[in-house]
Amino acid sequence: MKRFFSLLLVVFLLLPMTSCTKEEKELKYVFFFIGDGMSFSSIKLAEDTSKKNDLNFDDFDSVGVFKNEDTTSLIPDSASSGSAMATGVKVPQGNISKTSLGFNKDSILTLVKKKSDMKVGIITTANLNHATPAVFYAHSASRYNYYEIGTYLPKSDFDLFIGGEFLDAEGGEKDLYTLAKEGGYTVLDTKKEIKNIKDKNKKYLIISPDTDDSGMMKFAIDRQGGETTLADYMSIAIDTLYNEKGFFIMCEGGRIDLALHSNDAASAVCEIKDFSSAVDVALDFYKKHPDETLIIVTGDHETGGLSLGYTDTGYTTNFDFLKNQKLSYYKYQTEYVEKYVEKDTPFDKVLSDIEELFGLNESALYDFEIETLEKAYEKTKLGTSYYTDEDKVLYSNRNPLVSQVTRLVAKKSGLNFSTFVHTASLMPLYAKGKGEENFTGTYDNTDIYNKLYELIIK
Repeated sequence: MKRFFSLLLVVFLLLPMTSCTKEEKELKYVFFFIGDGMSFSSIKLAEDTSKKNDLNFDDFDSVGVFKNEDTTSLIPDSASSGSAMATGVKVPQGNISKTSLGFNKDSILTLVKKKSDMKVGIITTANLNHATPAVFYAHSASRYNYYEIGTYLPKSDFDLFIGGEFLDAEGGEKDLYTLAKEGGYTVLDTKKEIKNIKDKNKKYLIISPDTDDSGMMKFAIDRQGGETTLADYMSIAIDTLYNEKGFFIMCEGGRIDLALHSNDAASAVCEIKDFSSAVDVALDFYKKHPDETLIIVTGDHETGGLSLGYTDTGYTTNFDFLKNQKLSYYKYQTEYVEKYVEKDTPFDKVLSDIEELFGLNESALYDFEIETLEKAYEKTKLGTSYYTDEDKVLYSNRNPLVSQVTRLVAKKSGLNFSTFVHTASLMPLYAKGKGEENFTGTYDNTDIYNKLYELIIK
C-alpha cells in the first residue's frame, strides 16, 4: 500500500511539469495565405507546369474542403467570401465585414490584436483597400467605398501593412496616406526605405514601388529583374513582426483572381508560383519553430470556371503554349491594344504581334479562329456602347480582343474557361503545423474563423 501511495505522489508531482511543457509550446505564429480566385483546377495547372512538378503547399498532410456561398448567392465575391473567413459570419455580396442588418463584425485579426500580445500584419499584391485585405480591418456596405474602407486602416492599430497603392486615396478631406501618418504609421514607398527598416516597434504602411498603372503590384509575368516579389515582402514582414509573443500574418495573392477573370491562364500560373514562393518563406520559418507555427493556404472562391481539358485537344495537353506567352493580359491591353485602337492599326500587324507575344502563329490557328480574332478587334475599336446581346455573352465586360487571345492560348494548351466571373466550386484548404488537424474534412468557410478563434483566442 505504501508503494502505491508513493507512485501516486510521483504522478501528481509530474503533472505540473507536463502542463508547463504544454504551455511553452502554444501556438504563437500564424500564416494565413489566401490565393484570390485560386482553386483545385488552377492549383493543379500551376503544379503541372512547374519544373519540379509540385507546389510546396500541395504537399501538406492536412487538407480540408469548404463551401462558400453567401447570403445573396450560391456564387460569392471576394468581399462576402473573405468576410465569412475573416469574421465567421455570412454577409451579402459586396459587403465588407458588415451583416445584412448593418452590424459590423470584427475579424480574427482584429480580435488577435485586441485580445493577445501577438503582432498583426497584412500583405497583398492588390491595392490595400481592395476587398480581401479590407475584410480583415474595415467595415462597409460596399467593397467599392474605397475611401471609407481606407479610413479604417489607421484605426485598426495593426502593426504592418504591405501592398499596392490605395484606391480613391483623395476621396475625402484628407488623403488616406495623411490619415495613416496621423494614425501613427510610418509610410514607406521606396526600395531603400523598405530594405532598411530598423525600428521594429513602429507601425509601418509599406506601398510597393513596383506597381503598374492599376496601383497593384505588377503581374509576376511582367516583372523585370530586380523587382520585389511577394516572397520578398513575406521576408520583410517576418523580420519586422518577429517577437517572442508571436504574430499573425494574412498574405493575399490578389492578382491570381484578376488573371483568371480575364481567362489568362499563363499569368495565373505565374501568380500562383509567386504566391507559392511566399509560402516557402513561411515554411522556412516553420522549420525553426515547428511546435509554435501554423500555416494555412487557401482560396476564397474559384474564378473563371477553369477546366483542364478541351474538346479540340481531346485527352492531351500542350502547356508550351502557356510558356510562349511573354506578358499579362493587362500589359497587352494597356501597352498594345489601346494603341491599336488609337492608331487604327491594320489587323495584319495585330496578328503579327499576337504571334510574337503569345506564340499563336497562323499555322496553329484555324481560319475561323483568325476570323474570331478579327471580329473581336473590330468590336474593340467600336467600344462597349455598341455591344449587342451576343457581344455581352461573348465578352462580358472584358476587352474583346484581349479575351479572345487569352482564351485561344488556353484552348491550344488543352484548357477551357466557362466564364469570366466566379463559380460555386468547392474550395481547398491546406494546413501545416500546430493545430493543422483541425482543418481537415468538409466544412463551411465561416468555420475557418471559428477554428482559428478556438486555437488563438479561446
